[in-house]
Amino acid sequence: MSLVRSATEKRGLRRSLLRSVRAGAHRSLLGLVVVVSLISGLVFDPESAHATDAVSVTASPNQVAPGSVVNLTAGIPATSQAGQSTQTITQTIDPTKVRLQSVNDIIAPTGWTISYSTDGTTFTDTAPTTTAGWNAVSAVRATGTLTSQGSTADGKQIGSTSSVIDSNQPSSLMNASSKSGDGWDVSFDNRGYVFNVYHGGGADGNSGALDCHTLSGGTCPGSWPYGINYSSTGNTLTTPVNSSGSFDPSTNHMWVNVSSKAGYVGFVCLDLSNMLAVNKWCGGSAATAFVPLEAASLSTFPCDGSSRFWCISMPVASNGRLFAWNNSTGHLLCLVMATGTPCSSQPVALTLAGAIDKGMSSTYPMIAWQGRIYGVPDYNHLGAVCFDATTLQPCPGFSLTPNVLTKNGLRVMLLPDSSGTNVAACYLLAGGTAGTYQMKCYDASGNAYTPPATFVQAFGATVSSSYDIETNEPGTIGSQIFWANAKSSATGKVYCWDMSLNSGAGDFCLNWNGATGIADPNYTLNVQPSNPQCIWSNGHDGQIVALNTLTGMIGCPIPPSQAMPTQVAFNPALSVPRMGCNATSAISQWQQFTLTGPASYSGATLSVYDSSGAPINGWTNLALGTAPSSIDLTSLAVSQTGQTPQFLVNFAVRNGTDAVAATISASGDAPQLCLSPTAVKNCPSSALGRVDSSQFVGSTSTVLGEATTTDSGGTTVTLAPGSQSFSISAPLITDCGSQLSGTASAVFAATTPKIPGAVVSLIDATTGLAVLDGNGNPITTTTAADGTYSFGYLTPGKYSVAFSNPPTGPVYTVVSATAQLGGPGTANGTIYNAVGSVATATPIFMAVGTNSIVNATYNIPVLATPDTTSAVMNAVQTSSVTSNDVHATGGTGYVIKLCLSTDTPPTCTGATTGTSASVFNVAGQGVYKLSTSNRITFTPCSAANVPAGIGCTGPYIGTANPATYSVTDSSGTVASTTYTATVTPPAPPTAGADTSVGPINTAQTISPLTNDSTASGTTLNAASVRLCMTGTAAASCLGTTLTIPNEGTYVVNTTTGAVTFTPVTGFVGVATPIEYAVTNSIDQTATSTITPTVALPP
Repeated sequence: MSLVRSATEKRGLRRSLLRSVRAGAHRSLLGLVVVVSLISGLVFDPESAHATDAVSVTASPNQVAPGSVVNLTAGIPATSQAGQSTQTITQTIDPTKVRLQSVNDIIAPTGWTISYSTDGTTFTDTAPTTTAGWNAVSAVRATGTLTSQGSTADGKQIGSTSSVIDSNQPSSLMNASSKSGDGWDVSFDNRGYVFNVYHGGGADGNSGALDCHTLSGGTCPGSWPYGINYSSTGNTLTTPVNSSGSFDPSTNHMWVNVSSKAGYVGFVCLDLSNMLAVNKWCGGSAATAFVPLEAASLSTFPCDGSSRFWCISMPVASNGRLFAWNNSTGHLLCLVMATGTPCSSQPVALTLAGAIDKGMSSTYPMIAWQGRIYGVPDYNHLGAVCFDATTLQPCPGFSLTPNVLTKNGLRVMLLPDSSGTNVAACYLLAGGTAGTYQMKCYDASGNAYTPPATFVQAFGATVSSSYDIETNEPGTIGSQIFWANAKSSATGKVYCWDMSLNSGAGDFCLNWNGATGIADPNYTLNVQPSNPQCIWSNGHDGQIVALNTLTGMIGCPIPPSQAMPTQVAFNPALSVPRMGCNATSAISQWQQFTLTGPASYSGATLSVYDSSGAPINGWTNLALGTAPSSIDLTSLAVSQTGQTPQFLVNFAVRNGTDAVAATISASGDAPQLCLSPTAVKNCPSSALGRVDSSQFVGSTSTVLGEATTTDSGGTTVTLAPGSQSFSISAPLITDCGSQLSGTASAVFAATTPKIPGAVVSLIDATTGLAVLDGNGNPITTTTAADGTYSFGYLTPGKYSVAFSNPPTGPVYTVVSATAQLGGPGTANGTIYNAVGSVATATPIFMAVGTNSIVNATYNIPVLATPDTTSAVMNAVQTSSVTSNDVHATGGTGYVIKLCLSTDTPPTCTGATTGTSASVFNVAGQGVYKLSTSNRITFTPCSAANVPAGIGCTGPYIGTANPATYSVTDSSGTVASTTYTATVTPPAPPTAGADTSVGPINTAQTISPLTNDSTASGTTLNAASVRLCMTGTAAASCLGTTLTIPNEGTYVVNTTTGAVTFTPVTGFVGVATPIEYAVTNSIDQTATSTITPTVALPP
C-alpha cells in the first residue's frame, strides 16, 4: 500500500486549519516537505516477503443466476517487509460462462494500471470499446507499486510514500485552456494538476469540456481538453455557466455539475486514474457516467442539455459528499462521490412561500463548514439555510423554512476572527450604499453572530449585484479573507481583508493595494489546498492567474526573505490510495506520526482535525519533542477521523529555512483486484424454433488468481496461484427466448370480433421455409375462441408469421398480417396484404427479453349468435335477435327469416313478417312469431288450447324447444342460429296458519284455504288438502286422518278440503298444532298449521 500526498481540499472546508499564529504575519511554505515514509534506503526482498504466500480468491455469491453479477476478488497477502516493490495481480475467467461488460466491472488498487487479454497471454492497456470486445476478455491484470512498512497482526498492509508540496508555482499567466474558450473556476487534485471546466466556447463548441494543466503551467499527460458535449446524436450533457469540478482522491474521479438532454441535473463522472486514457467516462460512456439527481426546467431556457445556463448551481463538497442547488426547484441535491450514487433522502425540499425564480438570475451561493452546508436556495425568497452534510437534516438554528433575510443573500462566506479561527458563516445582503451594507451571520451552533462593522461596509462596497451572480464564494486563509468582484472586464479586482489588523476589527491587506484591490479580470477566486499562500483566479479573458497571497503579485514562488510558516498541515489521508476493493476503507488504522524536521524549533504541538475540519477531542495540542519526535496513533480511530483528516503541527518558534518533514504511517487493505462479471445465459440451442427448457442445465466456473512481486533490482517472485469455483444456475426460459403471440380479428366491422380456428404458421424469414419442431414437423398453431394464439417462447432469430383461413366454421378470409411489435430491426407496424389465402407478416427479429406481437385481419361473413330470453309463466317474451349478430365485412342492414321444420339452415323459407310462414309452433309449449324490427316473440301456453291449435293442455313451464332463424345483410352472406325461450314458474302459493275454538267434547271444523293464496293464473285445489304425519316433509303430506294421542283426531274432507278435529273425551286446552299441505293448479305446494283449542263451558 502506498500513500500519495493529496492537494484536494474542498472549497471552504479546511481553511480554518491553515492560519497565521502571529497577527498580521504572512507565512511561507518554501521548502515544506510532506514525507509520509522515509524508507528509500530499505531493500525489499520479494523472495522472503512472499516465500510461502498464495493468492487468495473468493467468489460471492457462491451460486449465481444467469444474467446476475458474481463478485470475484483476488488478493495478495500483506507483506511484513518494508520496502518498495512492483506487483501484479491477474484474474483469469472463462468468458463462455461469465463476461465483463465495461470498465465499471473492474476495481483495481488506485493508481495501478489495468490491462486486458483475450488469450491469457498477450495483454494490452487499451480497454475494449464494444460489447463483443468485453465479452472476449478472459484475463485482467492490475500492475502497480507497493511501498510497504510491514503488516499488522490482522493482516492489514502498513504503507505510505513521500511527496513534496509543489513550490514551483507559475510565475506568469496560464492559458485557461489548451485550445480555446474559458472556464468559471479552477479545481485541484492531489497529484499536482489544476483543472478548469469550460462553460462555453470550448474545444467542442458552446458545450463545455474539462481541461488540465500542471501546477507549474505545463500540459497534463494525455489529450486535453476532454469534451463534455451536447449532441442530439452523441453525448447528452452540458455544463452550466458556473461549471466546476470536484476531485475524489479515493477513486481518482472528477465530478462535474451538468444538465442532461432528458431534462435532469446532476453530476457526471470522469475517471482520471489513467491520464492517458482516451475514454475518461466512468463506466465507459456518458450514459454510465451521468448520475441524474432531479428533473429541472427554467422558464428562460430548457434544462435539456442544449442550454449552458443556470440549471444547476456550483458544487460544494463535504464529508465525501457533493452538494448543489437545483435552480429550478430550490431543492438541495446530494451525491456520494465514492460510490457515485445519490445520497439517501435527496433531493431535500424546502418550505418556500410561492414560486421560485426560474430565470437565469443567479448562481445560488453555497459553502461548507465543519460538516455543514450553508446557502441560499432561491433569489425570490429572502432566506438562509443550513443542512448537516451527513444526515441532510437542518442545522441547529435552522429549519426547512429558510431563516428570514431582509434582502437577498448574494454571497456566503466563512468569517475568521483575529486568531484565524473561523467563527461564523455570513450572508452578504444585496443592495445598499456606503455605510448601509448589511451582513447576516450564524455561529457553529446556529446563533446570530455580529460581524465587525468595518468589514461589512468594506466588503459591501466592493460587490456589485449585477456581477456578483457570476462569482464563487470568498476564500478564507487564517485571519485573511480573499474575494473577487466577478468583473470580466478591465475593472475586475481581487481583494484581501485581514481580521488580525486594527485590534480584531480588521482592515484591507496592505500588500494587496488596500481598498483599491489588485486589477484582475475574473469570475472566481480559489485557494490552492496544498499551498495556502497561492490563490487562483479564472475569467472570461481565457487566462488562469496564480497570485501570491503574501505579495499580491502574479506567480507563487515564495520569496526567501519571508519568515517560514509556524503552522504546517499534513493531509496524507487524502492520498492513501485504496488497495482493496472497498472505496471507503483506504485507511483502516492509523499507526504513527513522527516529526523528522526542521532541525531547529521549539514549542511544537500536533493537532488532528477530522474529515469535516473539526478538531478531534483529545487529539489537540499534543506536545512534540526535538525531531525526530513520534506520537502513537493506534488509538486514533478511523471512525473519528474519517478517510480525509488533517494533521497540524504548530511551532512556537521555527528557525532556519529547512523543510518541515514528517512520517505518517497507516494500515489498510492489501492489494486486491476485483471483477464483477455477469453470468452468461447459456442456452442449449440457437436453432430457430421453440425453446426447449428440458435441456437447461447449470454449470460450474472457476476463476484463477495469479500474482507476482518484483523488487527494485528486478528480482521477481511468482506467488502460488489461487482459484475458486462457483456454480451458475440453469437458465430460465426467459433467459433464452421471448414470446411470440398475437390476435386474429375481423376488419370493417362495427365491433371487432375475433377469429377462432385460424391456422398460424411459423416461418424462417431468411429461407422462407417453415420452422420445424424436433420431430421435423412444421410449427403451427390455431387461434383460440377469443382469436388469440401463442407460439410460446422462441429462440432469438428472424421469423415471419403466416396466417391461413380456418378450415372449418364460418368462411373467414385472411386480409393482412402486421408485425405489431418485434425486437431491434423489426419494421413495426408494417402491413402485408394476403396473397391468395395466406398473409405473411414482415420479418420480426426475436430478441431475448423483448416479446413480439404479430396480428392478422380477416374479412368475415355475417355472423349470427344464439339468443335466449326468460320470463314468468304466461308472459309473452320478445328478443331483438340481431342485437348480438355481426355484419359481414362491409355489410349493412339485416333481414331475418324463421326456419320451418322442413328447412335446412341457413336456408330458411319462412316469410319475413305478417304471414303464417312467419310463425313457428312448438306443440304443447308455445308459439314463436317473427314481428317487425327483426324481433321474434314467444307466446307460451297459458291454458288448455291457448294458444289454439298447438296442443296446449295448460300453462307451459320450462325451456321451450328453440326456433331457428336465418340472418343476412347487404353482403348477401347468410348465417343461422337459434332463439330459445325459457318459461319460469310463478311464485309458489302461500298458506296462513289456522286456529279454531270449541267446547269440550265437541268436534270442530276448520276451512284452511280461507287465508291461503296462489299466483295469478293458478288456483288452489281444495281436494289436494292433506295432513302431514309428524316429521314428514311437505311432499310427503298425504294423510287424510291424523290422531294425536290424548288430544283427538283430525279428518280431511277430500272434496272441500275442510278439516274436522274431534277431541278425546275430557280433553281441554290448546291442541298440538298439526301441519297440512295444499297444491295449486300447477302442482306448487304450500304448507301451514292448524291449531284447535278446546274450552270448558263458561
